[in-house]
Amino acid sequence: MIRNFGARWTKYFAETHLSGCNIVDLARIRTSLPRLARAPVSCVGWALQHWSAAWGHRATSNGGLPDGNIVFAASSGYGNAPTHFFEYGASNVITQVSDPLQNSAGQGAYNYFFLDLPNGQILMTDFSNRMEVYTPANQPIGTYAPVVYSPPNSIKPGNTYKLAGAQLGGRTAGAYYGDDAQMETNYPIVRFTNVNTGHVAYARSANFSSYSVAPNAPSQAMFTVPSTIESGYSLMEVVANGVASTPSLVSVK
Repeated sequence: MIRNFGARWTKYFAETHLSGCNIVDLARIRTSLPRLARAPVSCVGWALQHWSAAWGHRATSNGGLPDGNIVFAASSGYGNAPTHFFEYGASNVITQVSDPLQNSAGQGAYNYFFLDLPNGQILMTDFSNRMEVYTPANQPIGTYAPVVYSPPNSIKPGNTYKLAGAQLGGRTAGAYYGDDAQMETNYPIVRFTNVNTGHVAYARSANFSSYSVAPNAPSQAMFTVPSTIESGYSLMEVVANGVASTPSLVSVK
């Protein structure tokens, strides 16, 4: 079953969305984006790639969404135009969504590469000099959220802290592109939102004890508070593939 859906594509400005975020280095995005934005999502994503092959195309991009669905590109033959975009859901329904703002009418699905972003959107590139983001229509699944054990009460710019919890890597590995490349994002990203200004800062996380996407899997990591973070109170969240933990109030001194 295929039906239309209300999600949307918008132009993407890397400086707005990724500055300070360790999901991927901004310089690497600018120099090798086509290789970055494609990666494993789940067994369902793998199955979709083979569904696409049966439909007539050898490989296509799949991206895991916070609502548990998968967005993917598909076209007929080997690189035939046009390319259309779909979501696959848990009810085994394939839903057609809007196509990107440009280029999809004139190229095949193998041109498209995805990357899960911390805000729940999907970054897309197609070998052109422009990028777009896909904004899903549904809300994240609450049970996919990371659970943080004993978050700090106060932090200092430039200092490194230990993070422990469950499902810190989320419930999906990220985005996926056949056997060409993998772009896993199944690791915790620590986000701070200043209570007074609303400005967002991302810590750099490292030393992950596990990349498991199993339900309630325990793990640990370290995160370093950016030196440029604003002082005062901030809401701290741990994000995995666009799904955020319950925020906790921390004092930045």
